Order: sequence, then structure tokens, then C-alpha cells
Amino acid sequence: MHERAKTIEEVLAEAAEDSEAGRDLPANYVRARGAPKEASKVYSLRVPEKLLEELRQLAAAEGVEPSALMRRWVIERIEEERDRRDGRAAPVPDIRGKLHQARELLDEVRRAEERILREERRAAAG
Repeated sequence: MHERAKTIEEVLAEAAEDSEAGRDLPANYVRARGAPKEASKVYSLRVPEKLLEELRQLAAAEGVEPSALMRRWVIERIEEERDRRDGRAAPVPDIRGKLHQARELLDEVRRAEERILREERRAAAG
């Protein structure tokens, strides 16, 4: 059984609490590692309601948000179609999906690391 997803209000309240708790601590900025992310744009996508719960379950099983899963699927399909059109051999099945999933997990680890650093700074200051 999986946990209930947090509402946007809960996420924002937690972020505000974290921010306020550390507002007087010195900022410990870290330069981003690696190449900058490619520019992207928001594109609205309509999904039949009866499929949304299934999408949520699939995303939860992979430990990602439904929007990240849909984005990965769209990117994979476009890349497959480009490869097919250009006569290139298809990559090992699902390797691109695994790469996208690894990137999402890495982002999650970085966010957790930042949260731990904030907590350590708070503890050291208090």
C-alpha cells in the first residue's frame, strides 16, 4: 500500500516552514554539478479520467510523479520514432526509460541532501 500524495498546500507549508526555520542561518550555496538542463516548455495534455488512477499507480510503483512518467513516455516515443524514421537500430528496450528514471532519482537524492544540510545548519545554530 502506498502513502497518500501530499497536497500542494502541504508541500508549500513544509517548504515555508523549512525556509523560515533556517532564515537566519548563513546561506551555504553550492554550484550545480554537471551540464545545465536543456530548456523546456510546458505543454498541456488531456488524459481520460478513467486512466488517471492507473497512471498514478504506475508512477507510484516506479517512485516518480505521474507527470514525470508521462514526460518520460513521450520523450521515449519521440526518440523511437526518430530512430525508426532515420533507419537507426532501436536501443536496448527501456534503456532510455531507465536513464530518465535514474535522473529523477538523482534529483530526489540532491533535494534530500539539501534538506539534510539545512537541518544540520539549524542544529548547529541552535
